[in-house]
Amino acid sequence: MDKWVKYAEKKGVNYAELKDSEVSVQKVEVHNKKTKSISDSNSKIVSARVIYAGKQGLAFNTMGDFKAAINQAIKFAKSNPLKSKLADSKPTKTVMKAKYKIHPEDISLEEKKKLLLGLQTKYKQVKKLEKMYLHKIANTDYINTQGSSYLKEDLITGLVIQAYSQQGNQNEHNIQLLRHHKGYEILKDSQNFTNKVTKLSTELLKAKFAKGGNFPVVVDQKLGGVFVHEAVGHACEADFVIGKMTVLQQKYLNKQIANKKVSISDDGRIEEHGWMTVDDEGVKKGNTQLIKNGILKGYLHSKETAAQMKVAPTGNGRAQSAAHRVIPRMTNTFMERGKDKFENMISSIKKGYYLKDSKGGQVDTVKGEFLFGTKYGYEINNGEIGKMVKNASLIGNILDILPKISMVGNDALLWGGGVCGKHAQHVPVSDSTPGFKISEATVGGK
Repeated sequence: MDKWVKYAEKKGVNYAELKDSEVSVQKVEVHNKKTKSISDSNSKIVSARVIYAGKQGLAFNTMGDFKAAINQAIKFAKSNPLKSKLADSKPTKTVMKAKYKIHPEDISLEEKKKLLLGLQTKYKQVKKLEKMYLHKIANTDYINTQGSSYLKEDLITGLVIQAYSQQGNQNEHNIQLLRHHKGYEILKDSQNFTNKVTKLSTELLKAKFAKGGNFPVVVDQKLGGVFVHEAVGHACEADFVIGKMTVLQQKYLNKQIANKKVSISDDGRIEEHGWMTVDDEGVKKGNTQLIKNGILKGYLHSKETAAQMKVAPTGNGRAQSAAHRVIPRMTNTFMERGKDKFENMISSIKKGYYLKDSKGGQVDTVKGEFLFGTKYGYEINNGEIGKMVKNASLIGNILDILPKISMVGNDALLWGGGVCGKHAQHVPVSDSTPGFKISEATVGGK
């Protein structure tokens, strides 16, 4: 690829980066005891991104033709009406390799089908059990004119379990994902994983509906992770700041926006689902502090947004594939552990809720408003955990809720791995928090 970098420089570019990417994905889906689908896909893309005469262009092809990609990217740049500048970054050369014990390609398709077919439930209320195995192998070779290069040999293996339960006219659904940058070994406890998913789907049949209102709440690590990702992480992505699409504008920088117990960071070096030690622009990733002791400290940047805001890039320039534009994205986003004990958070509440896990939601970063559905929770009465509830939602405003996080737990982070969508691009991310208490929040219910 070195010769194509030199070719781009001879063509007069101010900057160029080249990617050679090959991706293969396998999926096997089983419903109850019947195989529903099997799919294998492979793709190979080479791409060139250039700054030419102060304008940006991106082009790709599936023929492995770097010369054509470079020439097309320059052509696109010439026709681009917008000026563009990328911040400089320190040259880095690295190799990123996912760690695994058993490579999924060493396991036959028949064995994978056998695994899924063997995953069953002991609960009669579960009327449908959907199981999907998947693995994704993605190898990317990257180089740019700033002296950075990387080779990323990535592997993601996963299992998705969906349980549909029914009792009388009551219907419940529970879905859980087991997914990591590891190999087939992560499936060794897949039956226990399935048991937990199916058990919760049946327990929800007996749970009562949550009563809506304003209450103090304790949020578990999974729901807290979604809150941090959606309400804080997205609001701190620099392109949203520049486009005035977030309430966390620069006027709040270095100002208190949350309780002093709240510190939130993004760090791709952590070996979770958002793992990437170097971003898609060749920028080394570190710990990017968003909130420190309640004070807004910074944003998540690509090279482009860093140049616009005249700061250093943070290693958060990400793209779904070599064919996609780089934009600021999260990696592993988390709230740092506090000093409060879980039992003290519960005992401090006379009447409220302990809310657990997430089943989706929405955030308006412009207004700062959010609504997260929870999978389930428990009543808290006189400092003790009571009956299970369902269909509760957490509703609020980012700038209103952050100061009301009054206690932050000392329990371990429980990472959740998902796929984040933004501007029609999807990338792997993780998020987590310790459990934490909100002194008063709006809980949606029946």
